[in-house]
Amino acid sequence: YTNISKDIEKHRNIGHQLTVSPKYQINEKSYVDIQYNYGFGNNNALASTDGMYRNLLGGLQEKIDKQGTQDSENPTHQVAARYYTEWKNGSTFVTNVSYANLKTESMQYINEQINADRQVTQVESDTKSRVYTADMDYTTVLWKKLLFNVGGEYSYIKNQSETVYDVDDKYSGLTAIKDHVGVLYSSIRYVKKKSYASLGFRGEYNRRKDDYNLQNDYHKLQFIPILMAGYKLTKKTDVRLTYAFFNSYPNISQMNPAKVYINRFLYSEGNPYLKESKMHGLILDVKLPANISVKAQYRYLKDDIYQVVTTDEETPEVSKMSYINILSLIHISEPTRLRRIS
Repeated sequence: YTNISKDIEKHRNIGHQLTVSPKYQINEKSYVDIQYNYGFGNNNALASTDGMYRNLLGGLQEKIDKQGTQDSENPTHQVAARYYTEWKNGSTFVTNVSYANLKTESMQYINEQINADRQVTQVESDTKSRVYTADMDYTTVLWKKLLFNVGGEYSYIKNQSETVYDVDDKYSGLTAIKDHVGVLYSSIRYVKKKSYASLGFRGEYNRRKDDYNLQNDYHKLQFIPILMAGYKLTKKTDVRLTYAFFNSYPNISQMNPAKVYINRFLYSEGNPYLKESKMHGLILDVKLPANISVKAQYRYLKDDIYQVVTTDEETPEVSKMSYINILSLIHISEPTRLRRIS
């Protein structure tokens, strides 16, 4: 099959942002600061398609005339507060709390004529995300140059979306996913003249509840080591080896199952079954004079998130852009990579 089309798109984007960040200094070693951020965006798009869809023999299968409009708004509210204090012995304590309310409302209207048949489609999408976080961190001197660090974090993430399709019959798709993430960590750091090292652990508990798909529910507990060692060859030359582990969670747009048609034969759609991706890394970092750094790293990624194009299950001639988890991926960077530190 051959798809020949002429596409014209016009976009108009308007955005506003307001940030307020007052700070109160309690004393020389303690303070409280608060930050509030409000953002608003309005996006309008107008698209038209004039095309033909032919088979391999050149016979005309479909003549397409499509007009589409899309209007979306995304107001956001984010507020965070922090308390920091330091004692005479060098111990420090800091705690943060934050809240984010993200919302996207979208209306897509498609007027499409294929040969003699005309179809009008209206897609209305409403997506909401609320994120609550809190954390505490305490560091103290145990003995001479031996530092002890302990802390914890908690996050509650609630994602909701509703998509209403009005074609011949009106139907809707719903998602409601709640994620709880709890973290405890502790480490000991030793510093002696030219050498330093850090050893500890991080425990993380994840729990997901999907109101509309019980197969997507899960909970798990995992422990990750914290390892780092370094040595200062000179005042300006430093060698450091670090083991790192990171979790990366899919954002709400990657999980939103709403269909957004780009043209008659291509649409994009989120995947509500995405898992968080994990990265284990071993990083060798060498800092040299003249603010130059040489870095080499080995990374093992599990369930990494990628965007792919597949064939629609019901209509094979239509392609779908969505997101999937790659089971595992190994990445080794070039050890000769140089970068200048600003």
